[in-house]
Amino acid sequence: MHFIKEVCFYLLLISLLGACSVPIEESLEEAEQVFYDSLEQESMEPNVELEQLAIYVPELFDVIRERDHNIVIGNGDDLIVFFYLPLTETDDRRLLEQEIRYDAHTLLLVEERADNAYFLSVKEQEGNKREVELTVGRGNAKLTKLTNANDLVEDTEQLLQMIHSYEIFE
Repeated sequence: MHFIKEVCFYLLLISLLGACSVPIEESLEEAEQVFYDSLEQESMEPNVELEQLAIYVPELFDVIRERDHNIVIGNGDDLIVFFYLPLTETDDRRLLEQEIRYDAHTLLLVEERADNAYFLSVKEQEGNKREVELTVGRGNAKLTKLTNANDLVEDTEQLLQMIHSYEIFE
């Protein structure tokens, strides 16, 4: 009898954990809306000034490493990579064109404005349908982070705040 209760408990626990997961399709729809909404909002003020640029970094995150044109920003195991092309105009399209050529997107959004081209890319990780690579870009810079369906919307919002805020010094 005790064994049956244990089995029932574990089955209930597994079904509850499965029910708490957000379907990736739902997260993608919400991330898409966050992307378009961000284009209409005011940019966050940069709160971190580095040698070649200033950028908004969310609370609890720190700049871990700055090397060449890559900056690693993190909070424990939660890492974000910021890559930029120095000495190019902020409306440079090379990173966008590189992203468009990649053909295994789960979601790719591109919005061209008079001042810049913006993109959001989500790629499912091979062999792991729950983990995705999230990339947002503006002109000559992009941010990339590994995330999952449950955190995709929040992470999209966070990366968009960062990408809209960066300023490269001349």
